Amino acid sequence: MKQILLILFTIFTFSIEAQTTYTYTGIGNWTDQANWSPSYPGTTLSTADEIIITAGSEVTASQYTINGKLFNRGKLTNNSSVRINGEATNEGDIVNRSFFTNNGTVINLGTFQSNSFFENNSIFTNQNIFQSNSFFDNYGTFNNEATLTSSSFGTNSGTINNTGIFNIVYNFYNNDIILNDGSIVINSTLSGNNTSHSNNFNLTNGLSPGETSSLRLGTYVFDADLFFENNAKLYIDINSTQNDLVTVSNVATLNGRLNVTLLDDYNPVIGSEFTILTANTITGTFSTLNFPDLGSDKEFVVIYNTTSVVLKVVDSTTLDAENFISENSNLILYPNPATEIVSIKGITQPEKVVIYSTLGAKVATFTVDQINNSITISHLKKGTYFLTIGNNKQKIIKR
Repeated sequence: MKQILLILFTIFTFSIEAQTTYTYTGIGNWTDQANWSPSYPGTTLSTADEIIITAGSEVTASQYTINGKLFNRGKLTNNSSVRINGEATNEGDIVNRSFFTNNGTVINLGTFQSNSFFENNSIFTNQNIFQSNSFFDNYGTFNNEATLTSSSFGTNSGTINNTGIFNIVYNFYNNDIILNDGSIVINSTLSGNNTSHSNNFNLTNGLSPGETSSLRLGTYVFDADLFFENNAKLYIDINSTQNDLVTVSNVATLNGRLNVTLLDDYNPVIGSEFTILTANTITGTFSTLNFPDLGSDKEFVVIYNTTSVVLKVVDSTTLDAENFISENSNLILYPNPATEIVSIKGITQPEKVVIYSTLGAKVATFTVDQINNSITISHLKKGTYFLTIGNNKQKIIKR
C-alpha cells in the first residue's frame, strides 16, 4: 500500500512540476496553431512553462500574458495588451504597438521599440537598444547598460540605473532616483520633483523643477556637481506661496539662460526674495536673464551668494550709482542708448564685462576681446545699467 501511495505521489508531483516548452516557427499570428509545437500554448502561459520564438520567425500578437518564461529570437509585434509576470529575454526584435506591462524580469539583448504605452513595475534590463516613441513609465528598476532613447513623454517614479547612454529627446520627468554612471544627453527638458540624481552632471539643455501634471512646482536634487553649459536653460516658476528650487550637493557652475515665470497672476511686492538654487559652492553667473515684466516701478534682480542664488524684487525707480561714477575715456560704448547690441571700442586684451542694475545687482556677465567686442542686451528691461570692464566703469541705457 505504501508503495502504491509513493508511486501516486511521485506521478502527481511530476505532473505539477512538469515543464512544457512551446516553440513558434514561421511567420504569422500568435493564434496560428500550425506554427506551434508541440501544441498551441494559448494566450496565457503558466508559471512552469516556457515559450521560444525561433530566429527568423515573425509573430504578431493581439494579447498574451507570460507567467513562465519567454525567449524571443525572432520578431515579436504586440498589437494589444502584453503582460510579463514571469521572465522574458529578447534576443531579436520586439515592437510594441499597444500596452506592454512588466511585472516580472525582462532582459533586452536585441532591439525593443515601443510605439505606445510601456510600463515597468519590476526589473527591466536593457543591454542593447531600447527606443521609446510614446509613453514611458518606470515604477520599478530600469537598468540601462547600453542605449536608451526617450523620444516622447517619459516619467521615472522608480529607479533608473544608467551605465550606458540615456538620450532624452523629449521632456522627461524624474520624480524619484536616477543613478547615473553613464552619459545622459538632453535635447529637450529634464523635469521633476526627485529624490536623487547621482554623480556629476553637465546640463546641455532645459532643467525645470516640478512641471508634472500633479505638481507644477518642485525641487530637483543633484547629489554631486552641476555644470551649466552655454545652451543650458533653467526654468523657475513662482507663485504666492512657493517657488521652484534646484539643490546641488557640491559645486554649481552657472551659465546659460535663466527663465522666470509667475503663476496664478502672482504680483510680488518690493522686497520679496526667492531662493532658486543652493549648492555647497557656486561659481559663474547666468549669461541671459528672462524676467516677467513687473511694471514701471519694480524689477527682478539676481543675487549671487557663495552658496545660493536669490531672486529679489527691487524698486526700479531708485538710482544709486555711487559706485559707478568713475569712467574711462579710452573705452567707448556704441550705440548708447541701445536696444540689442553694444560694441566696446578700445579693448586691447581679453576682459570680463559685468552688467549691474542701478541698485548694484549683477544681471549679466560677458567676456570680450579685440575681435569679439560686442555684448547682447536685448534681454534686459528698458532703463539705465552700469558696466565694469576690467577695472573700468561705464554707463549704458537700454531702450
